[in-house]
Amino acid sequence: MPLADGHSARSIIKIGRLITDKGTPFLVGTLVDISPIRQRELQLKEAIKQAEAVRQDIESIISSVDIGLIVLDEQLNIQLMNRAYKRLIAGSSNADALDDMIGRPLRDLMYENYRSGRHPVSFQTFEAYYDARIASIRSGRIDPTESLQQNGVSLLYSSIPLSEGRTLLCYVDLTEIRKRDAEVADAHGEADNALQLVRTATDMMPEGLMVLEGEYIVFANGSLARLFGVPEDLVVAGARWEDLYRATIQPGRGAGAAALEESVERFRKALMSHKDVSYDFPLDGERWVHLEMRNGVNGQCVVICSDETMVVRREGDLKRLLAKAEAADRAKSEFLANMSLEIRTPMNGILGMAELLSKSHLDTRQK
Repeated sequence: MPLADGHSARSIIKIGRLITDKGTPFLVGTLVDISPIRQRELQLKEAIKQAEAVRQDIESIISSVDIGLIVLDEQLNIQLMNRAYKRLIAGSSNADALDDMIGRPLRDLMYENYRSGRHPVSFQTFEAYYDARIASIRSGRIDPTESLQQNGVSLLYSSIPLSEGRTLLCYVDLTEIRKRDAEVADAHGEADNALQLVRTATDMMPEGLMVLEGEYIVFANGSLARLFGVPEDLVVAGARWEDLYRATIQPGRGAGAAALEESVERFRKALMSHKDVSYDFPLDGERWVHLEMRNGVNGQCVVICSDETMVVRREGDLKRLLAKAEAADRAKSEFLANMSLEIRTPMNGILGMAELLSKSHLDTRQK
């Protein structure tokens, strides 16, 4: 109705007739402004509408997640069950068969699962399974716990208390993850066996072998430490190659400080050049080592070191024998040159006399 200030207000008007004792009639009216009440009704309807929209959004979110979810009321009746749980338990083709579980006690669902083999292998009877599960739910929050089901499925189960005595049950299927874990474990086992085979084979090599990546040793065989006469902890994976190099050619083992630094820098430059390198170097004044450096496309470098001491000694012996042979050859040539003159003079006289005699008339006895 219109008000004096020009505004309008919702109102309730009641009119009644009143007659006094003297018979005088009166018309009685009551005017009640219900604008605040109506405003609250509108606000309540809007709140209910928003709450319904939020509930639908939550149900949509719950239905879309891949985690199986069940909401129980205070009496452990099923209030909500998302589709992920239905697919997990009954499969995609039979998921709708669990729709009639809404509103029924959790015991009914657990019994159907137990009868179908969808229960932990640790329980031999349904009552034991049911009592243990109900006790865990009543105890409050349950941290994620993995269990193997009778049908071979591996489930991760947890429980979260909600308001008004309700409980949220969560289920995650870990079967595929556990299969992948087993495959990864098998692959790791095969890789470990292959690595052990490679290590055994390389340890039988007389040559020292190591694989470098940057400043660190990725792999080294046992022969490397024996070849250089250094502790094995210097050639383990993760050790720095420079520490090994300095221990190998340290001062006092045939190299001065300046020569040591020069040798380290030489090796570092060869390593950074990413080119194949080959050279010999003295180890301790008595032994020689031949180094072969081969760079791979993956940024790693393979270094093979072999003891070349016997080869170097043979080369030295061969050089000495060659020098002796050359000296003997020169002596022979000098001897023949000197002896040629001494022998040629008398021989010429003998040959001349023989020629003169051959031209003379000699009897048979003289000839």
